[in-house]
Amino acid sequence: MRRRTLTASVLTACIAMLTAVVAMLAGAPSAGASTTQQAYLTFYGYWDNTPPGSAIAYPQIHQTAGGTGTYADPITFATDKSELAPGTIIYVPRVEKYFIMEDDCEECDADWSGQGPDGGPNMWHFDLWLGGQGGNAMAAIDCEDALTQSNADGSPLLESAVVDPPSTETYDPTPIFNTSTNACYGGAKPTTTVGQYLNTSTKTCIDDPGDSTSSGVKLAMAACNGSAEQQFLFDGTFLQLNGHCADESGSSIVLDACTGGPGQQWSQNPNGTISDIQTGKKCYQASGTTLKTGSCSSSSAQWTFPSTVVGSTSPTPTPTPTATPTPTPTPTPTATPTGPAGGKTYEADKATLGGSADANSCSACLDGEKVSDVGGGSEGTVTFTGISEPSTGSYTMTVSYLSVGKARPAVITVNGTAQTVTFAETSASSYSVIGTATITVSLKAGSSNTIEFSGSGTTGAPDLDHIVV
Repeated sequence: MRRRTLTASVLTACIAMLTAVVAMLAGAPSAGASTTQQAYLTFYGYWDNTPPGSAIAYPQIHQTAGGTGTYADPITFATDKSELAPGTIIYVPRVEKYFIMEDDCEECDADWSGQGPDGGPNMWHFDLWLGGQGGNAMAAIDCEDALTQSNADGSPLLESAVVDPPSTETYDPTPIFNTSTNACYGGAKPTTTVGQYLNTSTKTCIDDPGDSTSSGVKLAMAACNGSAEQQFLFDGTFLQLNGHCADESGSSIVLDACTGGPGQQWSQNPNGTISDIQTGKKCYQASGTTLKTGSCSSSSAQWTFPSTVVGSTSPTPTPTPTATPTPTPTPTPTATPTGPAGGKTYEADKATLGGSADANSCSACLDGEKVSDVGGGSEGTVTFTGISEPSTGSYTMTVSYLSVGKARPAVITVNGTAQTVTFAETSASSYSVIGTATITVSLKAGSSNTIEFSGSGTTGAPDLDHIVV
């Protein structure tokens, strides 16, 4: 699923342009200290921008969405302006590119200021420009779906973005979407599901009457029977059956030839709705035997989505050892702890503990113990020593941790180089939920590497279970 961007009015754009000119004349402000923020990263482009095109709400260095991803020419991204001010530069390790805040994103606004379709309030959400003009519309949108990542339960997967990054981060010139070849970054493919769409209010399913293969047939609601006329494919945007796509026609939904057009772009949301991408305000509703679009807040707009996967995203590109690495934290919290294949496990309670750091029981932890009181006023520390790797380079470290009640920052010092990383809340109250975060670390050949966890100021860091490197 993806979040869409809504461009502002011409007046707003003009004001933003004047602001940008004033800022350039006055001299751009110096960037603050880099911080790593966990955020939901989505992608948008020319074909599903609102309206389709490349207009942006807050022009800074571009008059329309664009950029190559270098520090000097960062790519446009969108978010809530209360979240990050227009002109803010971020670096996204997963695609190894810089981005600049130049656009508004309606669903980012909702996720930040209230309870949006993905979460909130105060949920960080960055919508990254992918381009696509000149390429195949459906291929470009499928690439957006493939690069937008979710947890196994469909909730947004949070991953790292560096705010106010240095200019020395690793840059990959590979296009996110190649309009000449219609290739997606890293060879990514969207996850495609197949099955019935059950309305939780009426207990009926979306149906193609008579399993028709003709264009213009209105989709309807019928008793769930598992028949072919209820087995819809969904690849993240396009709901398909018999080679046709669900298309908006007034308040009705019809099957039509697949074009990738605005009326065929739909988002399955974590809150159980199916909304149009262009406005985000029209949702599938069941009304008797009729399927229509209407208010997203109605109980008849709630659905149970199919879970059978018939195609999935290619593995996310991961850093490989190089002779001149650039360490960049990339936390990715998930509900279940996992480690990098072939990595070595280092238990926190077996590490060197300093200050107030203390090992105590933890039934959900790998060896039954965790380390608490890291950071804080007593400056607790956990130092892993003897970290061994065959060659100098960048490696993925997976941290298993507990952060109950709120997100917590930690200072991670790798061989003397410190970075502050914010770890997402794992549960409101339970100490039985372990979260994980993946962080790219720079290690030397041999076994002399050290990794220390400490607090940020007087703020306590999360409890630690173990790391896998």
